[in-house]
Amino acid sequence: MSKLGDQINTAKDRALELVLLDPEDAQDLPAMLQLLNGLILDRLSLSLKNLPTSPVMVENEKKIKEVKQALIRALLSAQEKVDERIAYNEKLIQQASSKLSALPQKQQALLNLERNFKVNEKIYGYLMEKKLETRIGKSSILANAIIIDEAIAPNSPFYPVADRVYAIAFMIGLASGMAIIFLSRLIYNRIPDKETIESLSKTPVIGVIKKLDNEEMDENYELYVMKSPKSIFSESIRGIRTNVNFILKGENHKIVCVTSSVSGEGKTFSTVNLAASLTLLGYKVVIVGCDLRRPKIHLTFRNMTNDIGLTTYLIGKHELKDIIQESEFENLDVITAGPTPPNPSELLHSTKMNELVEILKQKYDYVFFDTAPVGLVSDSFALMSKADINLFIIRSQYSRRDFAMIPDRLKEDNQIPNMYIILNSYDNSSAFYGSVYKSAYGGYYGGGGYYYYGGYYNNNSYYNRKYYSQYYNGYYSDESTPRNWWHKLTGTNKRKKKKA
Repeated sequence: MSKLGDQINTAKDRALELVLLDPEDAQDLPAMLQLLNGLILDRLSLSLKNLPTSPVMVENEKKIKEVKQALIRALLSAQEKVDERIAYNEKLIQQASSKLSALPQKQQALLNLERNFKVNEKIYGYLMEKKLETRIGKSSILANAIIIDEAIAPNSPFYPVADRVYAIAFMIGLASGMAIIFLSRLIYNRIPDKETIESLSKTPVIGVIKKLDNEEMDENYELYVMKSPKSIFSESIRGIRTNVNFILKGENHKIVCVTSSVSGEGKTFSTVNLAASLTLLGYKVVIVGCDLRRPKIHLTFRNMTNDIGLTTYLIGKHELKDIIQESEFENLDVITAGPTPPNPSELLHSTKMNELVEILKQKYDYVFFDTAPVGLVSDSFALMSKADINLFIIRSQYSRRDFAMIPDRLKEDNQIPNMYIILNSYDNSSAFYGSVYKSAYGGYYGGGGYYYYGGYYNNNSYYNRKYYSQYYNGYYSDESTPRNWWHKLTGTNKRKKKKA
């Protein structure tokens, strides 16, 4: 009733909620509430068409006010009746409580027990009834499956089948191994053996130099053919020596020019050992260091200097007898390259160099020219055209496959005669040629730097590629220093500072 009174006092534009009351206490309230809600709804509709001061609106407000007052009076009357009824019921409860307390204590306990007994009896009867219903329902369910044979546990797993798994694994392993071998041979771009050279080049292979054993290797440059004359390496050198003598038909005063495509292929190493093997037959041999840009021939022999040599002779600073240095081996003389000149190619193409060649041919049985790599510079072409035999060194598992085609290009484009190939550092015990070959020849065979192909053979570009090797540095005076990570990232290159 209080909630309904609050709605009557506060509600203006919304209908009132009907509160359920006892019909005996409030007989007229539902009709009055319905009338008030109708008047409120009429006011909402009238306010859309009329002003608040219009007679219609004023009359509506007057009726709403009268109905509200009547409702409040009816609510107060109903509240009084409800309060009287509550007081009467409380009085009856007090009377019943006084009568109950007047009963004996044992009789009260008996009544409580009887009440609990009746409740528990009803619960027990209900549970027993459900139990019987469950038993009856369970007994009425019949299985629709019949066991024909007893199950037998297998001795081995039904799935997966072991033999099938092993067969699939074997086939996958075999296919993977073959794929790896195929890809390695496809990706590997080095020359592993003599057969590879013969498949790529028309130039004949005159011999194969065996790889040195680990116990024979030394950090310093040595003549291994003299140090270990009974080794397999020395026998391979002797085989090449025999082939050279056969090609030259045993005639004396022959010029042998040894070159390669890039540094690190064993050009100087093969030259000194082949020349030393010829002295064992009684021939008088001289080795001329014609690599004027990176002279290394003096490092092979002990107590030799590079302060004087071929360059000082060609510029007229020394005589021939001054630049010829005797080695510790009989019949083996050496002419070192000498100090690096500013014009190495011009010196090798000079008239005085031609005169030196004729003098050496008359004085020695064999003249070996250790020239610069033809893949880097064109210094060697003048000497190669004068040589009786040109030996092109290719190093096993080091030289690229493209290098095997350089001798053919030299013969076709530059008219270089008597070209033969020697395969250096061949290891027939290697089962896989895809590994990077490393030897203990010292830093002479190290890698690092750049090789440029093209532009050195009368504008005939053999290769338009770059190969990395530290022995590229020193062949060109205007070359740049190796780039660090910052120059590689920014695409710049730092030039060497020229000394004042």
